Amino acid sequence: MKNLDHGLTRCWNKAGVANGASGSRDKKGWKFSGFARGKSLAQCILALLIAGASALWLAPASSGQTVTVGGSMEGNLPVNPGDTISAGYDFSMPGTHPGATVTVTGGIVQVNVICADGSAQTLTMALPEQSYTVGANDNSWYPSPDQSSSLVYQGSVMAPATLCGGHQGNAPNGATMSAIFQSTDATDPLDVRFHYSDRSAGGWSGSVNANRRGGSGAHSSAPVFMSPGLSAFRPRPATSRVQKTTA
Repeated sequence: MKNLDHGLTRCWNKAGVANGASGSRDKKGWKFSGFARGKSLAQCILALLIAGASALWLAPASSGQTVTVGGSMEGNLPVNPGDTISAGYDFSMPGTHPGATVTVTGGIVQVNVICADGSAQTLTMALPEQSYTVGANDNSWYPSPDQSSSLVYQGSVMAPATLCGGHQGNAPNGATMSAIFQSTDATDPLDVRFHYSDRSAGGWSGSVNANRRGGSGAHSSAPVFMSPGLSAFRPRPATSRVQKTTA
């Protein structure tokens, strides 16, 4: 910024705009020696604009991707009224990469419960906004690789007493998480995985690269919850989707 200010002063003076001893004075006290060198002023302004744009271009980029991950990792999970269902994620940056800050926002998890009469109820939980600092070439899973750790269950929801008319339901289609993963390293892989639990193991889904580019069609299908009236157990494999988000 200091260099930019210095360049602006030099351009200003070169074009003949200064508090010199000669020249006309406007009502605010500025002295102008004339704009005979107006072309020089325009050239300097253009050069400064290019320099400013270059400085912005060299600033660290930040990518934002909406990641959707889901599946029935817990099988035909029983869900009772009053149960607490927990869900969350972890992520890793494999291979060689610079240090980065990863921010997770807009996280939503949905669990679809099928009742004995074939009706369906969806339980929804929000995940809090969180940021993580990853060191250069650090391939660890953040915030923890342990599927039992409380750190990787960022959200939870209690099944209401009215769930399935006060009776047990099941979640054969599992759950789906959608969240925006934003990293200051927009180039290297950012692997994200998801899990959920209702007093169950909480096994991980497969991982998806949140920094993957490719536009429409570059992702597999997200799980589709069963419609009311379908109560049969239809386990689905873990699937994922990445959608580019304009930051």
